[in-house]
Amino acid sequence: MKVLKHVKDIFVKGNVFAHISIFSILGIMAIFFGNIADLYFDVMYFGFPPLENWEMMSDVLVSVIIFVLFKGYLYDYARALFEDRDALLPEIKVNCIATFFKMFPMYVVWLTYVTLMLIIGMNVFKIINIWSDIYYTVLWCSIPFIWLLMLVYSKNFDIGTSIFNPLPLFSIIKKSFNAVVLFILKTVPAILLIGFLIFKCFIYTRYLANYPSVQLGIRLFLLSLSVYLCAVMSLFYVRGFVGIAKEKELI
Repeated sequence: MKVLKHVKDIFVKGNVFAHISIFSILGIMAIFFGNIADLYFDVMYFGFPPLENWEMMSDVLVSVIIFVLFKGYLYDYARALFEDRDALLPEIKVNCIATFFKMFPMYVVWLTYVTLMLIIGMNVFKIINIWSDIYYTVLWCSIPFIWLLMLVYSKNFDIGTSIFNPLPLFSIIKKSFNAVVLFILKTVPAILLIGFLIFKCFIYTRYLANYPSVQLGIRLFLLSLSVYLCAVMSLFYVRGFVGIAKEKELI
């Protein structure tokens, strides 16, 4: 089963240090983001809310830099997989930020297209009905294929007017629809189960109210673990989607 193989490939012994690095930097992002989130809580749920504007800006800046770094890292991993299907996780380097900005034009273009489609939908469907439900469902279900298109684009970073052409998306959907849908359906149960377990763990921390330091420490660990698991899931989808792209000859 390819899904299990992808999981095995991500957690092979050769990827141990990469996982430690991912958990560490994303844990830092989670902690800084938790400080920002605590502005909307009356208690120290995840950390310590910033008291000054400079503290707020520092938390935001660190979170954004790490987010950009990891997004670029995903595309570096995709490029490695295009070259070698058994490629190990690459090292996290500052160059990952440059990779993100190479992909940035694609983000702008497709975010614009999705936003336009949402605006069109809001103007066409004044009331919620079955047709509006179908329209928005199709729109949201196209997002995995947009990401697949971006992964294909990341192989060579062919920047040109072609990135403004939405038609390649329809070709990708036609060639890979069944494979992508089946791959996602196979992973949904595991994602829901992991999300449910993490949520339950957060709920149970309320029983540690008499031990605020322990409670905060466990919450920060769970927050970091949640972000790390989301990262692992992203790596898993990159590996699966690159495999689909090569199998369906999308490149």
